[in-house]
Amino acid sequence: MMKKSTIIILLIISWIAVASIAIVIICKHIEDKDVSLRQEIRDNIESIFENQSDGRIFITSDYGFFDSQMNGATVKNFKRAAIPAKPSKNDFKNIESISPDAYSQALENWRESYGDVASLWDLNWGSTEIYHTDDEGWNIIGISCHGTDESFIHTFVKFPYRVALKRSEWGNYYTVPQAVAEAYDFYVNNPKSGISDRFEKGSFNRIWSKIYDCQNEYYGVYRNDNEHSWYEGKPIPGASSAREGGSIEDGWMHNGYYRVYIARTQETHWGIRKHPWNPEKKERNHLLLWTLTIITVIFLIPICIIARKIQISNKRKRETLKAKLLRLCNPSNFVKEYNKDKIDYANKIYQRLVEIDVNDISSLAKVANEAISFLNIPLIEEADLKELEDKLNPKNFMRPYDANKIGKANELISMLKQAPLKYEDYLDIVNQTNQLYK
Repeated sequence: MMKKSTIIILLIISWIAVASIAIVIICKHIEDKDVSLRQEIRDNIESIFENQSDGRIFITSDYGFFDSQMNGATVKNFKRAAIPAKPSKNDFKNIESISPDAYSQALENWRESYGDVASLWDLNWGSTEIYHTDDEGWNIIGISCHGTDESFIHTFVKFPYRVALKRSEWGNYYTVPQAVAEAYDFYVNNPKSGISDRFEKGSFNRIWSKIYDCQNEYYGVYRNDNEHSWYEGKPIPGASSAREGGSIEDGWMHNGYYRVYIARTQETHWGIRKHPWNPEKKERNHLLLWTLTIITVIFLIPICIIARKIQISNKRKRETLKAKLLRLCNPSNFVKEYNKDKIDYANKIYQRLVEIDVNDISSLAKVANEAISFLNIPLIEEADLKELEDKLNPKNFMRPYDANKIGKANELISMLKQAPLKYEDYLDIVNQTNQLYK
């Protein structure tokens, strides 16, 4: 039979193995869940933008959906601006040998932009101290979904920043506010603007509401302030450079009476990021705590039971015969199931035991036999008999083989099985068994 101490060692080893496996399984579960939830939020957000590109594979911020943050207010606080001077050929003498077409291209660009302009007006788009949110009349915000998780959602704003009123043979009665208002109508209603089919008033807030609804246990959408990509272009008057985040020229809308110059802001990027409170670590630690606690309790209960049995067994082995008799023959043991005769006899035995020397085994053995006969005390306990039988098992003397010890062990087992077994005979068997192991 396996020793109790060996069982405890095996239980501890098993606990370590099971705990290690549980840790690996939990960490793998959290890792798989992390990957799944990250893909889940990406797929859900992509479904919101399913029709943003009309089936195009490569998406830019010019696609997506559009909404107006403000419109309908009459522009004000605009001021006259100087019409850029017509390019002079002398300005290009130094680069004529390198770029022969530079002058002609610059002249063509000027004629296209300002050749028919009678007056030029800068709108108060935010570059002056008297800026108000409704001064520029309107702006259109674009939102699209493409790229990596870190920069997955892109937003930018289109707005008018300058108006040119053209020369007209019959006179030009258009005003700056009229031109700005008609430009807005063109972008949101005219298919030629390229955004009218994806423009919907109020869609920006609705889209963001859906995006935030896609957030899950681990991941959400957060502004990426570390994104330093920018659209190259010519900065509009009063704006910083494109690399510094300044707004840039983005074409114009025009007819025979006016030209409304349009700008666009640099993009703001929003990425899929783990929530800052590290939910996966909290869940992993929570699972580890409860799992290891349960495993520990499951293994600790049998360990404690076995350890207690070992403690009792060791205490019993260290206990002298006199101490054992004093414990078992105590008259108080017979009070619960009251028996007057047994209490009287136990009292007499106890009185004699007090006077007997602890090393007087012969006298103690006689008292033990009396206690067994008259008090029915199980002085020879089942555990002691089982331990003796285990020690006398012939297999203990097969390696190395010892014929004499096997014969002696068989003889002692036969004596042990005889009933009734006197206590002095039991002690003799114990002594002879111990001799076999010397």
